[in-house]
Amino acid sequence: MKSPTFPNVKTVGQFFREKEGIPAFLWSEEIEIGEPIEFEREPDNPHDPNAIKVLHNGLHMAYIERGQAAFIATYLDSGVAYTAHVSAKDDDGRGQEIPLVTFVPAE
Repeated sequence: MKSPTFPNVKTVGQFFREKEGIPAFLWSEEIEIGEPIEFEREPDNPHDPNAIKVLHNGLHMAYIERGQAAFIATYLDSGVAYTAHVSAKDDDGRGQEIPLVTFVPAE
């Protein structure tokens, strides 16, 4: 059975990254649609065992939204390889742009 693609997955947590001195909102605004992103499972996260970090140039910029991360983490943990890229941008409700990410099974 073919692994699913996860389109337009929301990124969250940029405000918290900014408070730690990481320019996450600047990243959110400047990253281009189509640009690949790095991601990493964080199963030991005390707030969410399905956490998936979003990284850019090795810096932790955001997380994948909790509800969507629960589905994606299941596949990552079972060994399915994915690539991910910024597929769109959306308003976060505070007037800031946030990247939406699409996860595609690696071939």
